[in-house]
Amino acid sequence: MRKILVLSLAIIILLGMMSGGTFSYFSSPKNSSGNTFTAWICPYGSMIIVSDTSTMVTEVSNASITPQPAVPAWEHGNWDSPAYNNVTTYFTGLEGTPKADWIWETYRTDDPGAQAPIDGRVVRFERTFDIPCSPNGATLHMTVDNGYAVWINSHLVGCAQVEPAWADPCIGCCEGWETSGLTESFVHTDGWDNVETYTIPASSLVAGTNTLVILAANEQMDGGTAGSNPAGLIYWLKAEWGY
Repeated sequence: MRKILVLSLAIIILLGMMSGGTFSYFSSPKNSSGNTFTAWICPYGSMIIVSDTSTMVTEVSNASITPQPAVPAWEHGNWDSPAYNNVTTYFTGLEGTPKADWIWETYRTDDPGAQAPIDGRVVRFERTFDIPCSPNGATLHMTVDNGYAVWINSHLVGCAQVEPAWADPCIGCCEGWETSGLTESFVHTDGWDNVETYTIPASSLVAGTNTLVILAANEQMDGGTAGSNPAGLIYWLKAEWGY
């Protein structure tokens, strides 16, 4: 029996090392044979990730590109205006360092390499993060000027300010808009200043590498300019694990 326990313990340690996991342990009382044994547990922990240059841009206007870091976006005055819910200040007040930053594929929507703002834009952002063991769940705060859909590990988390591109509206639909003309009917001008908060269940997370995917849209605005039709994404995510 002792050999079996030792072998099992060695396998657990080896698997933990291979997966990059971290573990804690406790000793149980002696069993009927007078031997003590050690059981491994997942200690409680948490991590915070935010929108910054660690977020990667992997697709632009529905075409894959060589992944590149997102860049800090030019911040329009409305993004931290009392008339628009002081969105930047909201994220500054959340725990963690560094703070979340507005990001996009380029600093301004008319920078070289960026499509003219009157044409709209869809940008796919990705961020990976590692959970060492037994995820408990996560909380996500986010918004995009103008709209988005978000997934974690291919599980749909939610969407805002977007409508499907088919004729029959459906509440909760988060797909179809990305191949539309990105006009007001599909990507709304208003609503970006209402920060959404999502509770992500443990079942959507894994022990190991997790991937957050955000498909973000800048509305197509006739006569728009870089100053009148800016684009930006901002998010804050806290993941927790252990028991």
